Amino acid sequence: MISHVPGGSGLLVKGVLASTEGSVTTVEFDFNPSEVTIDKPVAWQKHKNVVGDSPTLEFTGAEPKTLACDLLFDMFEVHGDVYAAYISKLDKLALVNEDLKRPPLCTFTWGSKFPVFKGVIENLTVKYTLFLPDGTPCRATVSLRMKQASRLMNKQEAEAAHT
Repeated sequence: MISHVPGGSGLLVKGVLASTEGSVTTVEFDFNPSEVTIDKPVAWQKHKNVVGDSPTLEFTGAEPKTLACDLLFDMFEVHGDVYAAYISKLDKLALVNEDLKRPPLCTFTWGSKFPVFKGVIENLTVKYTLFLPDGTPCRATVSLRMKQASRLMNKQEAEAAHT
């Protein structure tokens, strides 16, 4: 989604988190994150027959990247329900899909310059920070952590692959 930046000369491209399988769910960010962290662990271990202060290292396998960011959703000015509009959709992306028997594969996209991140939600923490007089949550901060994946298996598929 592209919208004009108030008082600015450019266009604001909103970020999107969306499932790519099952019943497709899309969540457009109310506000883009102020920072995004992408972590790429590289698995090394000390070779077992090494002596000395500068050991030989052995590569033990590839590890997936992780993406982490905080997202702000705010509906105070329109007296809206931030859970109904945004958080319930994010929950769907972290819950087991009945047909897939696992949570869905998702993409995190933000414009054309930021690399598309494809993976699963590893952790979703929601902090409600403002409420309307009737208790309706109207502002929330979501801490999102995703783990990179190109293909997923549910438990039954994984067990069948090992036999």
